[in-house]
This record gives sequence, C-alpha cells and structure tokens, in this order.
Amino acid sequence: MPESIKNGSVQIELYHYWYKKEKFMLYEDAYSNWTLFAPEEGSFYFEIGDGKGIATFGDLVICPPNVPFKRVVVSPLSFYLVNFHWGDAVLEQSDTPISGGRLTMEQTERLASNYCLLKNVNCCRPSFREQVKLHCLEDICLHAFMLHELNKNPVRRANHEASDPLMAEAAMYLRNQAADSVNFKDLATSLGISPVQLTRKFTAAYGQTPRDYLTRIRVEKAKKLLLETRLTIDQIAECCGYPTGFYLHRVFLKYVQMSPSHFRKKYLV
Repeated sequence: MPESIKNGSVQIELYHYWYKKEKFMLYEDAYSNWTLFAPEEGSFYFEIGDGKGIATFGDLVICPPNVPFKRVVVSPLSFYLVNFHWGDAVLEQSDTPISGGRLTMEQTERLASNYCLLKNVNCCRPSFREQVKLHCLEDICLHAFMLHELNKNPVRRANHEASDPLMAEAAMYLRNQAADSVNFKDLATSLGISPVQLTRKFTAAYGQTPRDYLTRIRVEKAKKLLLETRLTIDQIAECCGYPTGFYLHRVFLKYVQMSPSHFRKKYLV
C-alpha cells in the first residue's frame, strides 16, 4: 500500500486488492476517510446509512468518513478497497453533497480495463508502476463521482445518454417496463431497427445485451423486495415481470448463486 498518492482531484491514502474473499473480518466498520469498494468478481451485501443492497461487478460502493459500513460476502469476492480524500477540484464541481451508497455503471468496459491494468501492473518498469496505479485508482474514484452527479441530476444523465439517443430510449423503456412482459422484437420494431441491430447497438452503448440489462434490473428489484417486504416469492415474481415464482427462482439462482428463499433467510436483518 502506498503512504499517499495525491493530485488535485483525489488523494489516495491506501488501497488493497482482495482475491476470492469468503468473509469480511468485521461485519461493521467505520473509516476515517472516504472508502470505496470496487467488486471485480463475486458480490456482497451492504448497509450504509439508510441505503442497502447487493453490489457486484459494475457497482462501486462508497462510504463517507466515520459512517458505519455493514457488509457481508454473498459469493466469493474479489475487490479493490480504496481509502481516499476528495480533492477541492472535485468538491467544487459537485452541485449536491456527495453521499454514500451503491453507484452502478451502465457501461463497464472502462472499469474492466482499469482492473486489467491494475492486475498486470507488475509487468511495467518499477519506476512506472505507481503512475499506472495512480491513473487507474483515480479514474475509478472519479467515475464514482461522475455517477453520483448523474444520479443526482436527471438533466445531466439525459445529456450523458444522448451519445446514442436511440439506445437511451431503449434503456428507458426497459427500466419503465421491467415489471411487465417485454418483447425485444417489438421494441426493436418500435425503434425502427432489427433485433440484431438492437442487441449490437445496445451492447456497444451499455456494455451488456438488452436482455441482461433487463434481467439485472429485475434481479435487483427482487433482492430489494425480498429484504424489505413480506411478499411471497410468487408475488415478488409478478412484481418483477416474471410469470411464476419458479421462473424467478431459476433466474435468481443463475445470477446470485442462491435461491430467493435462501437469500431472504440469510440477509434479512
């Protein structure tokens, strides 16, 4: 771990990479600086203030200083822990106070590239390694800041997605219709393109297929309902756009590596 890495945007105090971690040493902890958990593989359940949920690849979880951070490994977790300060250059750009919680990327190629560089940094000359680490860790932290700003400012989010307005329209449709039946052929037709074009263009814009994007939304909603309501599995399936609890069970098992009932029993606080 470095003593400190500084620039005008982010000051990294320490960082560490954990591989296939099966259990956190502490269920609850608090850090004196801002802390970021960046999962590369696996998943974990977290609670920060009023926010809680499951984080996996494509998510960044940030916790403000001195705020209790509860966490439990859901499936063997490989992740980067970064302890840092926001620089004045970042804070001056924020329209709202930066808060903790989960920030989800819709395009993950850049994140995956940073993970790859960090994993292979020892191939670089020793004198160059810290510069590469600085670049990657700062980029991940700044991406978290960008996601925070987009989430707090719908106008900025709309402008961000406007790089491919047709796919932004598709993504909005999938978010709005996630609780109902979705026909991807009909969606493609309504956008004036073929199903193959929809898949190709959507994957280029969001880093995942339309079906995976929709499934992720539905699974996250199912997790929330499992932990925050007393609805039956069949009722939750209906709320998440699935015809039966059995269908939800199969999808949930594939994406979370455990059944909905097991998930509720294990993580319901």
